[in-house]
Amino acid sequence: MANRKYPAKLLLFGEYTVLVGSRALAIPVPHWSGEWQLGKKVDAGLTALANYIKKSNFHDHIDLDTFRNDIASGWRFESSIPWGYGLGSSAALTAAIFDRYGVRQDGTAPAMSAASANEIIADLASIESFYHGHSSGLDPLVSYLNQPVLHENGSYHTVNLQHGNETPQIFLINSGIERFTAPLVALFKSRLSDPEHVREVINPLKINVDHAIDHFLTGSWELFWDYLQLISEMQFERFKEMMPEPIEYIWQGAKQNANISIKLCGAGGGGYFLGFARPGIDVEAELGCVVEMIELPD
Repeated sequence: MANRKYPAKLLLFGEYTVLVGSRALAIPVPHWSGEWQLGKKVDAGLTALANYIKKSNFHDHIDLDTFRNDIASGWRFESSIPWGYGLGSSAALTAAIFDRYGVRQDGTAPAMSAASANEIIADLASIESFYHGHSSGLDPLVSYLNQPVLHENGSYHTVNLQHGNETPQIFLINSGIERFTAPLVALFKSRLSDPEHVREVINPLKINVDHAIDHFLTGSWELFWDYLQLISEMQFERFKEMMPEPIEYIWQGAKQNANISIKLCGAGGGGYFLGFARPGIDVEAELGCVVEMIELPD
């Protein structure tokens, strides 16, 4: 079995709104990763996943016999990606399974390339749905390709990121609380039946996300900061259930600082929260807490 590492992912923009048609931008974070390793015990979690795949309508896209034999032999996915922290622990596992066991209708393995992204996205989403109840497929695609990926208009493609003196610093704040994505996604989706909520929250948030992504990709940094602040403010006011109390306190302080902005990292509710800071800012000194700095991929 090839000893390839599958990186964590970081959803910069599009949490929740990607489920209702907005764009989304995610990057790989190789600081955390996972890989196949041979152990001595059968992984019950992988066994449950294999059973789920067998009962699914995409079971013929996975070489289940080989997958089950490898599980029985002790192969397992060892990962440094913290589970329940918004960094794609299930996405990396999904990518690893599809990379190792995915098959096309003609019996050949799917090619790992950016050009194949739209062909494989449905299978990646179906596998990861075992963990979250629903998946867009974006997170495992980022880990699978190990490249930044933009989702727009139902299509997925890799993108190049801007690097320069004005590029914002990106950091993570650890809430210290494990979170479970499925109930948070269910809560978000339940509110879509409220026309007022959609009109006042979802539609404006989608617009702000799309503009923030545009300006992030083009390096129009002052405009980027304008839309980032709008996203941060709306999430702070209207996504309270996704914000643990310790994070709310830090986020409230950041709202008074024009050089720093905080937002959800994936589903929120726990795990990491995402922050941006202007170049040269000492983030820990400004916020009074420990942060994990993230490097943008080349």
